[in-house]
Order: sequence, then C-alpha cells, then structure tokens
Amino acid sequence: MAVVLAMVVHGMGLLVKTLWGVQERRFSATFETMRSAAISMTTAFGVRNLTSANHLSLQN
Repeated sequence: MAVVLAMVVHGMGLLVKTLWGVQERRFSATFETMRSAAISMTTAFGVRNLTSANHLSLQN
C-alpha cells in the first residue's frame, strides 16, 4: 500500500511540474509577444516622427 501511495504522490508531483512548466512557457510567450509589439510600435513611431521632421524641414 505504501508503494502505491508513493507512486501516486510521485505522479502528482510530475503532473504539477508539467503544468507549472506549461504555464511558464505560456507566460514567456505572452511576454515575448508584448515586448515585440512594443518594440515594433516604438520603432514605427520613431520612423514616422523622423520622416515627418525631415519632410517639414524640406518644405522650409
């Protein structure tokens, strides 16, 4: 009976470890997506501002 209980506890530990790992990967993927989106928006905003400033300076 003790061996069966040990196997169940070990199996539950593996399940929790697997679920924890999956959750960590999800969090990492979400964070990476948000970071990439922020970099893209910042870059686009910067390029737009530089282009706009260059266009305005050419008109004067």
